[in-house]
Order: sequence, then structure tokens, then C-alpha cells
Amino acid sequence: MAKASTPAKSGKDVTRQTNGRIMPRLTEDVIRKIHADWKSGMSYTKLAVKYKIAKSTISEAFNRYGLREPRVTKYPEKLVRQMHKFWLQSQSYKAVSEKFSVPRPVLWASFRKYGLQTAIVPRTVPKQRYSREDAVKFHDYWKKNGYKQTAEHFNVPHQSLWSLFRRFDLSTTHRS
Repeated sequence: MAKASTPAKSGKDVTRQTNGRIMPRLTEDVIRKIHADWKSGMSYTKLAVKYKIAKSTISEAFNRYGLREPRVTKYPEKLVRQMHKFWLQSQSYKAVSEKFSVPRPVLWASFRKYGLQTAIVPRTVPKQRYSREDAVKFHDYWKKNGYKQTAEHFNVPHQSLWSLFRRFDLSTTHRS
């Protein structure tokens, strides 16, 4: 940290006046702790909460002391794909980060760099288009048994039944 000002070099916790407020000046030791947390994968938001400072203050401190490093280091594609395969199995960035000793934000960026999936969107039932004949069959069953049983019987999300009935102008309010 070559560019440190005299108070920060001395390790004193100095304050400065800004717009009528007294704000803490970060010491070199605190900046090093913040940087270590950031390198271990902690986000600026979490750092700001932990150290009770603004995210912009963290960014300014990193820039001032030359601590800004690219978050995406050059990991070989083979390693990134191996980490991605593990992530798909565990569905946890934290687990991958701990196993491969890679900061979590770097994982996401590395996956993106090689065009790999970065989010898992669960879908229990694949989206399916139903014909009018299907809708009428579901509707006839619904009139006797209700939404829940119809959904279970035809393995259809019960929320889809209402919109399906509406799409084909079938009754949705009462069973007769």
C-alpha cells in the first residue's frame, strides 16, 4: 500500500469532516482486512454492512491503494468446466468455492466467460401446450372432482387449469 496518507500509515483512526458529518477514515489495517474479505468472495454489500461504511468508500479505498484486481483470474477452461460440473451436482456456489478454493464471484464470472449455465431454474413439470380437446377433458373431470383432484389425476399444475379453461372459454367459477 504505497500511496497511504500519513495518518493511515501511522495506524491512527483519524476522522474527517464532510458535509457537516464526521466520517471515519479507514486505516491501512482495516483496508487490508476489507481486501482480504473481498478476495475470499465477500460482496461489496456484505463488506459495507460488516465494516459500517458505504460501498463507494470500499471502491475508492481499493482504487487509491492499487488493490483493485480483476475478479476473473485466468482459470483453464478444463478446470472451469470441472467446477461447473460440481456446481450442477451440488447447486451451491459456496460448496464449489470451498472445494476448489475459488472466490464465489469468480466462479460466476468464469462460468459466464465460457458460456456455461449460471443459474438453476427449477421446473417441476415441463411447460406443455394443451389442445382444446385436452382442456374439455380436464374441464369435464374438474366439474365432478375439483381443481386439486383434476391436477393430480392428469399430472397438471392446478394453477394451469384455470388459465387453460379461460383460454378456451370454459367455465371457471362453479361445478354443475
